[in-house]
Amino acid sequence: MQAIKSIWQATTERLAQFISKPAMDLWIRPMLPVDYENDCAIFVVESAFQRDIIMSKYKDLICNELSQVVGFEMNINVTTPEDKQYKSKAKEVETSPVQIEKLVQPIYPEY
Repeated sequence: MQAIKSIWQATTERLAQFISKPAMDLWIRPMLPVDYENDCAIFVVESAFQRDIIMSKYKDLICNELSQVVGFEMNINVTTPEDKQYKSKAKEVETSPVQIEKLVQPIYPEY
């Protein structure tokens, strides 16, 4: 598990060259690596919305940079806690999820 964390850390450093800091903090950093199988890194995110954005906007870039780090062709799969297959593995990882509310400043002050 430590190896996949190290690989993901190196990959996020590379991704930061191409993705804005707000986008990194909102979409990329909350991705939690939980498994690796058949040249595919598996990540868990908090919601299906996050998963859909990552897969539609960032998948190709993530796969490319991840492949550069490990030295061979890689793919990713992003799942959510509702997906039963990876629910237990997500709990095993020792990290706290990023709260979106902490990353986004409100446009209007609270009344």
